[in-house]
Order: sequence, then structure tokens, then C-alpha cells
Amino acid sequence: MLNVNQKISGKISFDDIAFTPFRYFPNASLILKNFSLIESKDSALNADKLPVFEISEVYISINIIDLLSSKINASAIDLSNGNINIIVYPDSQINLKNALGEESKKEIVQQKREPVDTVTQKIQTKTETEFAFQFDNFELTDILITAENQFKKNKIQLKVNELQSSLTYQNKVINSSFKLDCEIDSIIKNGTSLITDTQIELNSKLQINSDSIFFRLGDGTLIIDKTQFQFSGFFDSKNQGYLDLSVIGSDRDFSLFSLFLNDDGLKNLKSGEMYLNANIKGKTFVEFPSIEIAFGLNKVYLTNPLTSRPIKNLNLAGNFKSGESDDWSDAELFIDTLYADLYDGFVKLSGSINNFTQPQINVNVLLSADVTGLEKVFKLGTISDLKGKLEITDRLIGKYLVDEKKYLSEMNKAKISFSDFSITIPGKIKFDKVDGVIRRENDDIFFDDLSVISEDTDFLIKGHIKNAMAILFKNEEEIIADIRIKSKVFDLPNFLFFDPSIKRDFNHRILDAEVDIVAKTTTLKATKFKSFPEIEFDIKKIDATAEDFLPRIKINSGLFKISENILGFNLKFSDFKTNFLSGKFNFTGEYNTSKFQPFYIKANADCNDIYPSELLYTKGDSVPETLDGKLSGSFFTEVQFPTDSLILKQLKFKNSNFLYKFSKDTIRAKNFNFYLNNIYFDERTNPNPFATMFASGELQTEHIQSKSFNFNDIDLSINVNNGSYEIKSDVVRLFGENAQGSSLLKMTPFAIKPAYQLSLNNVRFKAEKLLAVFNEDSVFKGPVNLSLNLTSSGTEWNKIIDNIDGTINLSGEQIILNGLDAEEIIDKFKRSQSFNLVDLGAVLLAGPVGIAVTKGTDFARIFVFNSGKYTLIQKLVSNWTIKNGTFKIIDAAFSTTKNRIALTGSIGFADNKLDLVIALLNKSGCSIFSQNVYGNLDSPQLGKVKVVGTVLAPVTNLVDDVTGKDCVVFYQGSVEHPK
Repeated sequence: MLNVNQKISGKISFDDIAFTPFRYFPNASLILKNFSLIESKDSALNADKLPVFEISEVYISINIIDLLSSKINASAIDLSNGNINIIVYPDSQINLKNALGEESKKEIVQQKREPVDTVTQKIQTKTETEFAFQFDNFELTDILITAENQFKKNKIQLKVNELQSSLTYQNKVINSSFKLDCEIDSIIKNGTSLITDTQIELNSKLQINSDSIFFRLGDGTLIIDKTQFQFSGFFDSKNQGYLDLSVIGSDRDFSLFSLFLNDDGLKNLKSGEMYLNANIKGKTFVEFPSIEIAFGLNKVYLTNPLTSRPIKNLNLAGNFKSGESDDWSDAELFIDTLYADLYDGFVKLSGSINNFTQPQINVNVLLSADVTGLEKVFKLGTISDLKGKLEITDRLIGKYLVDEKKYLSEMNKAKISFSDFSITIPGKIKFDKVDGVIRRENDDIFFDDLSVISEDTDFLIKGHIKNAMAILFKNEEEIIADIRIKSKVFDLPNFLFFDPSIKRDFNHRILDAEVDIVAKTTTLKATKFKSFPEIEFDIKKIDATAEDFLPRIKINSGLFKISENILGFNLKFSDFKTNFLSGKFNFTGEYNTSKFQPFYIKANADCNDIYPSELLYTKGDSVPETLDGKLSGSFFTEVQFPTDSLILKQLKFKNSNFLYKFSKDTIRAKNFNFYLNNIYFDERTNPNPFATMFASGELQTEHIQSKSFNFNDIDLSINVNNGSYEIKSDVVRLFGENAQGSSLLKMTPFAIKPAYQLSLNNVRFKAEKLLAVFNEDSVFKGPVNLSLNLTSSGTEWNKIIDNIDGTINLSGEQIILNGLDAEEIIDKFKRSQSFNLVDLGAVLLAGPVGIAVTKGTDFARIFVFNSGKYTLIQKLVSNWTIKNGTFKIIDAAFSTTKNRIALTGSIGFADNKLDLVIALLNKSGCSIFSQNVYGNLDSPQLGKVKVVGTVLAPVTNLVDDVTGKDCVVFYQGSVEHPK
């Protein structure tokens, strides 16, 4: 090896050498590890260059007896796992030639000449002349061979699975017979891939002249996939890799038919002839060799295994010539005739393609036949379930100008008619029934009543696509599609089954759809993209229902644009005008997805007279009166879908202004803001998303007003845990300006048995501020405290009332009651007893809170406002306990400057009954006058006023006549008698 390296420019080396007795027993085996050849001994010159070859393991069989005699006789060589790289560089140098070239001569130093040993010289000359060897077995296993012309951008990559051969060397000639099993990974010409992933078997004899490196192939067989060819030829590496190869395909065993017939087709081939003759010539190191191929079929007869129908008179005559130009500018593919009689019709094709650099095309196709089962005969890729009648006419004459990316056509028309046609491409599409016509006129495609049924999906397409063929020829044009689609059922997740994310994210069918759109793009936008082409849709009409998702929506107009930007995928919705929820709903927005903001939606929207109840209730449902209203207004919303298991990362409504009208009231909201984060629900557990929801957020509004109330600065925090809702506020603006305290509402409204809990904790407010919130006159003025804790459950309102439990505690001091003078009324009552105590006792039933809630109707007959009269209530207490819907008084009384009035009894909202007693008290808490009210809440009965004491005494002295020690105490609560 040292001697070889001294003679060549390159360097042969290996990392390790070892012996093993087992590989070629009884011979020993020499093992070379990482055996390689590089172009130059100068490491700097090899820095960016691949080795000529690099083999992981080389096994050499050596005769042990000869080895003991200091002779090396190698009978077998095995090279496994490696690469062989033959490269023609842009300057036309060849790496193999560079490596095997002679070492450059060094400067010769003159020395004293020694006498020449002529005997030794003769012996050496004779030895070199008579050098010979023989390998009984030469093997290559798992070797990747790459031949590349970097200037021409041509490349062949061949994966040798196994090469078995015998080899002898004598008189500078190598003779070998071999069997090769390999795979063509790729053949690339001018940067364009011609062949990929093709299995090849080769059996032949090879003769190589070691001086000229001239290869001659003997007659051999070539098997491509299942097709067998005969070949012969030679290769001269010193003549710029000149190749002369002849390939002949015969049909003696019908193997050639495997080029286009599948296994079932071959089994049903009855008769016919096929031929393929090819010649390949050229200097492969500097050019792509010229190729000439003649091929044809003659009187082929076979049967369709699915239908048992004949396919007869299949004839073909054609040829291909690559020409002399390396760029194939004078190449020609010519089909003189392709014809066959098919069931219920025929197929006929003729044409040519000249100049593969600026292709000139002339093609004529006619097909009219029942194509049922043809995929069982011919190699049609993955197509299956082919059925029905198909008619095709295609006439194409023209020239494609590559540099201008423009197709000049003299004739460009085609028509495909489908009749009860079906086709399946596994993993991509499944059409059970197709009827109608697709036409091509120049670059335009037309759909004439094209009807498609695919399992549950049906749709009818009409319209055309202008400049559609520009995409095929990469000609930069504006592409416009004007399409109308109708569909009773469009099963989106199953029709697009090849994309499982659709079924995961939107598992809903589209029902009764009508679509009328104009889509615009360009050739560049439609072909140069990362994830999706840029398309702008001008929507004329979309009318459809997403089953079990949203009520029907009709889009009357809008612009919809799909594009990419530096952040990622982008959808823009502009000026969408829709009919939705029985009203008008318009929006402009966009959808983005990027690693910074994945699945992000934002939109500005406005609506007019929509019915939100249609989102929650279906036709025929009983809708509560307050929910059966119309909503108008505008808002800005943001929605972000997550990349994890959450349904929504965030949902926001900002700067919203609403007007909600229902039969009894109108509610207005200004600057309404609503936020929910980390939203999740499990539709597998419950189809109602609100029943399993998890979320947290806030609700804020600057102003909300109706006939009944007028709230400002509402601020609520919201927490939802598996369908349990908690709404909390530390700003109790429901009780008026500057009110203090906290509120908490807990509820599970979507559970099987809904439950509710309302808590008000130490709420302190001004009575007049509360009444102003509920649009009431200031009947009461002064500070009031309120605490309550109520719980209930049930689905119906009556049940919720029946199940109320809890407590209510109301109190206040120095409260002014406007509109009447209670002292004056009581004095008159003492004299005439004509006034109902129930009217005055109503103050205790609810006080300012009750007036606000009941809108003051129970007090209108006794309070004469603006009269200038008032009552100072020194102290008021109204404490209740509630059990099963029955409100029972614990402590209810108020005191003026002179009198004290108390109330006892209960109100049963569950059974619609009440039983109350109102009494005017003396200092001891005994009743002086009392009156009861009882019976049905809808029509209560008033009892007579009861007088306790000496009726003959003057009325003015009546109170004094009733002594504490002689009376039954009526009230023992926290309100003291006035002093």
C-alpha cells in the first residue's frame, strides 16, 4: 500500500487491521477497518471534499499455507457499509482521476551513479509483467454509490444492497461475472428528479482494461421492478466516461407488461405483444448521455377480473429521443397511436412533446367507456373502487415558454363527463357518486352542475376558475374562482378525514348549505407558501347550519383572506354582514396562529335585534320571559385557543355597549367588559359545556340601566370549577354609590339538581342611594346595614322558592321617612281607629330594600310625597329566618320619637300564605292596638283593630290606662321604646 500511495496523488488508508479464522474458513481473513481513498495527501485540499470511497469493513480471504510461506494469496473480498463518490467538479475535473493520477515529480538531486544491476531489473520487469490474481468471490453489501456532475446539476444515487461476483486479473485485464441487487434512490437531470425509488436486478459479465479503465459489459439481464430487459455495452472512463449501452425488452414471459399492468392484470392477460428497445450513448463525465427508446403494444387482449369484461385491441406505438443537446432542447416524445376497445366504449390517444426545455405540446385524447374495475387491471397508484361511465375529450396544442413562465396555446380545450362515477383514493378522498361535467377552455376550468355524493356528504358545484391552469405551468396570473355550492349535508370531519385535527376541533356536520363566493389569488401566492396559499374570498352568500354547534347563520357579504406573515398563519374577516339568531350580526376580525400567540382571534362586532336565547334553547323549548329578549349593540372580542388540553385560553369582551329589550323592560349597558381565562369543559361527560366548565375571570361595567335599576361601576370576579359558578364582589354598587361590604353568589345551575347560595356580608349603604339605583323617590334617607345568607335548589322557580333557607338581618338608625308624619297618623288613629296598622307596619316588612324591590306599590296609598312631612325613625330592625320557603320574623320593629311599632308572624312563599300581627306598643312592649293580616298572599285578609284597655276612657288617655304589669308582652326585641 505504501508503494501504491507513492505512485498516486491521493491517499489510501485504513484505521485498523486484524485477522479472523471464521469468515472464510479454512482460509484466514484479513480485516481492514474504515478503508478509504481521498483525492490528495494535503489535508487542506480535502477539507470540503467527499472521499472517493469510504468502506467501514473490508474482509480479505488469505490462504494460510501460502501465508506461512510468506506469500499472500487472496481468494475473496467483501466490502460492506460504505460510500463511493464519483464527482465531476464545475471545472470538469474528476475526483477519481485526481486521486489515481501520478504523484507530481520532485526536484532531482544529482548523485554518483551506481552500476546497474541488469539481472535484478529483468527479474522485477518480469514479475511486474506477470502479476495476476483471482478472486473467487467479490462482494459489496450496503454500499451507496453517488455519481454527480456539479456543473450540469446531474446526479445518480444508487444503493447497492448486494453485489456478488467472481473476478480475475491477468495481463492487465479484469474479467468478472456478477449479480447486482440495488435500488435507484434518484436520477436528477438539470436539477429535476427523473427517477426515484426504483428496484433493479442486474446479471452480466464485465471486462475491464486496467490501463485504459475500459469497461465492457457482456450480454446480461436487467430487471426493473418485475420487468426484464436484455442489455450489453461498454464504458470507457478515460474517454470522459463514454457509455454505449443497448437495452432490449421482449415479451416472451409477459414481464414487460408489468410496467403498466398490476398482478391481477397480468393474471388476466390472454394474448398480445410488447416491445421496448433503448440505446444510451454519451460521455457521462461531462454530459448527460443521449437516449433513444422505441416502445409499443400489439393486439393485446385481457379481461377485467372484477367485471369479466374484455379489453381488446390494445395497441401502442411510440418513441422517445433525447437528442444531442445536453439540455434536451431537441428531445422528442411521440405517441403515434394508443388505442383500446373498452366496455361500452374505447380509448384513443395520440400526440407529441418536442423540446423539453421549451416544450411544444400536441396531444389528442378521447375516452368514452365504463371504467368499472380498471384499477384491478392497470397500475393506477392507490386508486380503488373505480366505477361508472367516464367521457374525456382533450385537445391541446401549444408551447410553454419557460423563461417567461407562459403557455402559448393554439388549441386548449378539454371536457370530462361523469355518469354514476365513483372513486376512492385511500387516506385522501372517497366519492361514491359523481355526475356532471368539468371543462377546460384555455386556462379556465368550468364546473357544469357537478354533483358529488361521498357517504353522508352531498354537494352540487357550479362556476368556473379563471386562469386555473396557470398553477400547473407556474405562469404568474391572477386566479379567480367564481363558485356556487349547494349541500343538504356536508359531513366536514368525515369528508376531510385525512386531517384528523378537523374532527378533533370541529366535529360538526354542515346542514342545508348554500354558498356563493368569488376567490382570488395569484400563481405565486397559490404555489409559494409554507402552510397555506394566500387566497382572498369575496363572499356573496353563505347560508348554513353547523349541526349541534350554532344556530343557522346566513352570510350576506364579506371579504375573507387567508395569508401567511412572519408570525405565522393569518385569516382576515372584513365587513361580514350576516343574519344570525333571528337578527343582524356584523363583524370584522382576524385569526392568527404563531408560537407567540397560538390560535388567537380578535374581532369588532355589532348586532341588531338578535335573540341570544337561541344559543341555549331549541325550537319548542319554554324560554323564560326575561331571557326571551332582543339584543343590540357593539363589542370587541378576543379569543385564544391553547396548545394544551384547554378548550379556550382566554375569552374577552371589551368596550361593549348593549341594549337588551324584553317584554317588561329594557336594559342598557355602557362600557361592558367581560373576561374569562383558561376555559375548559368536557363534552364527553356532558354535552352542555356550561355543566363541566372550568374558568376564571371578571365582569365590569361602567353603567347599566333599566326601568327598574340604575347601576354604576359594577365589578365582579368569576370563578368556575367543574360547573360550579362563584361570583364575588367587594364593591357592592347594587346598593348605591359609596356602599360598602361584599357579596358572594355560588351556584350550580346546570347540575341535575341545581343549587344556589347568596351571601351579603355587612353591607352598609345610604337608603336614598339604594332607592336612586332602583329609580325610586327618596322615601327613606339614612344609613342602613344588611346581611343575609340564603340557600336553595331546584330547576323550576317555584321549587327554588320552596327550598329557600337562610337568614336576613336589616337594621338602621336615624332614618328619615319622607311623605308622612307617623306621629300625627298614630295620634289620629288613637282617636278614630280608622287607619290600618298594616299600612304602617309595611315599613317593617321590607324597609328601603323592600320598596326598591317592589317598586313602592305597597306604599303608594299611605305615602304622600312632597307634602313636606316626614318621620324620624330612631331605630329600625328587621331580622328573619327562612326555612323551606317560609320567612319567619325573629325581630321586627321600629321606633319614632314618641312611638314604637312591632311585627310578628311569618310569610310562607312556599304555600302562598301569610300570618302577621302588627302592634302599637307601650313602654313595656305590650300591644295597645294591634291588627292581623292573614290568608292567601294574592288576596290577604285584614283583621279588625284590637284595642287593649278601658274603652270608656278618653282616647288621649288610653295608653296611660294600660299598665305594664297588667299586660301581655308583645315584643321583647332589640328596639327600645323612645324616651
